[in-house]
Amino acid sequence: MHKLIPLSICFIFVIMTLSSCVMNIAAIQDNPQKYSGKKISLSGEIESVINIPFTDLYVFVFKDSTGSAVVFSEKKHEKGDSLILYGTVTAFSGEELKGGSKKAAAKLKSFLIEHDFVEKEIAQGVAEIIINTAQGIAGGLEKIFFIIED
Repeated sequence: MHKLIPLSICFIFVIMTLSSCVMNIAAIQDNPQKYSGKKISLSGEIESVINIPFTDLYVFVFKDSTGSAVVFSEKKHEKGDSLILYGTVTAFSGEELKGGSKKAAAKLKSFLIEHDFVEKEIAQGVAEIIINTAQGIAGGLEKIFFIIED
């Protein structure tokens, strides 16, 4: 009976370790909706960092060996920093993207206000800048997603 206790502790440790494995950006890019709302961890490097004017929010491009992703954070990082990134994926559904960038910007505006990232008065402008940046990185609206750093 006492041998089962250490075995069950080992089993729990293995499950926790497997559930927190570092994944890659390509997996998210292939199917952003699958990961939307889920906590992920990525290992890579910061390619560029932009401070969104009039906010304490940073947007950076995070790259691993499989691709790159747009990340929002209240933490300041520097270009070239290597790190393990912990965050939550937010993806735009096909329905939200059918109307072009206006629907996506409206969703992002609500998200920014809800999470108190920006003031309500500037949220629309900030959302439009972010969507346009994401479009440039993603090469279009088909698979836009971003990650909020924890």
